[in-house]
Amino acid sequence: MKFTGVSLLVAYLAVLANTTSANAGERRNNLIVILTDQQRYDTIRFVQEERGLPEQSRIKTPNLDRIAKEGAYFRNAYTHCAVCVPARASILTGSTIETTGIRTNGLSKDENLPGSDAEYKLPSLRTYDSILVEDHDYVAEYYGKWHTPNSMAAGVYSNDVRRGAGAKSWFGKYNDDGTKHYSWGMTEWYRMWLEDQDSALDAKQPYEGGDQINTYSRYFYDPDPLDSRYGMETNVVMDIVRQPDQHGMNRLQDGLSSTAQQAGETIDALERLAKGEKPFSLHLSLHSPHAPMIPTKKYYDMYNPDEMAVPTSLKDTMEDSAYSGFKSVPGYDDPEKVQRWTANYFGLITEVDDWMGVL
Repeated sequence: MKFTGVSLLVAYLAVLANTTSANAGERRNNLIVILTDQQRYDTIRFVQEERGLPEQSRIKTPNLDRIAKEGAYFRNAYTHCAVCVPARASILTGSTIETTGIRTNGLSKDENLPGSDAEYKLPSLRTYDSILVEDHDYVAEYYGKWHTPNSMAAGVYSNDVRRGAGAKSWFGKYNDDGTKHYSWGMTEWYRMWLEDQDSALDAKQPYEGGDQINTYSRYFYDPDPLDSRYGMETNVVMDIVRQPDQHGMNRLQDGLSSTAQQAGETIDALERLAKGEKPFSLHLSLHSPHAPMIPTKKYYDMYNPDEMAVPTSLKDTMEDSAYSGFKSVPGYDDPEKVQRWTANYFGLITEVDDWMGVL
């Protein structure tokens, strides 16, 4: 599938290392891998300029632009499976889903693997990091979203992957006392990090009537009209509130988003690893701009919704499409609501870009 919709953006940054190979006496490169989640291919200003998007509708991504212009930018890239876990397993192993056997998001947990094709294929597959660590004496660290079978990380990453009460493992499914847990890792890690930030306390209480709890961070936000709980009383508890149901302005201060946390820990790791004797592979897998669409105030205010381009397909009935039986989600055919959604989406991406500049 071509990257014309929701996708993973992958940036590989190779940095010359002041280290030599223990085996061959050769200088080797360090490797930095950065992924964003659910970022469209055309949400880089460099690409929008090529496509002739009106100036006022363009996104601000000076750092991603620089990477695209100074590095290699692929204009005709495809993913054979635009689903999170299968795509991630393929990126980590360099193998197709036919080889990995990872065809659904449900296979992100090892306990779901027995009885599937993956049971027989995963043990024989190695990730690029496992090859670097085991065969080439690299040190590897991983930050952010994993969402891949935990067994693929076993014995590979050297960063601290346990944190908080009960010391839940980022990758593993067992606590220190041997009991099972089913943490998503990244989400629990972010929530525990927020608990350590004194400035996050303000967002523990609603600012005004109608504020809702972000189910990802568990802190308050001010909903937009596209939000499933917009106009309801404060902190409505519903049976199901999905991440894509949540739109609005984050009550957390700038610098307390998951992007800030994940990028900040990666920067700390980079500074530490650069002083080491071994070459390193450092992986940053950002949650953003994946839903919920709740940027902090700086990025919420950055783009004028009235200037956002309205998709030409907004009123498409899809009668001649394979998705003709798909039921439209209420609100997504409303131009004003979609423009506000787009402004939030662009804000999340510009925040990513700002952190790429720091990194």
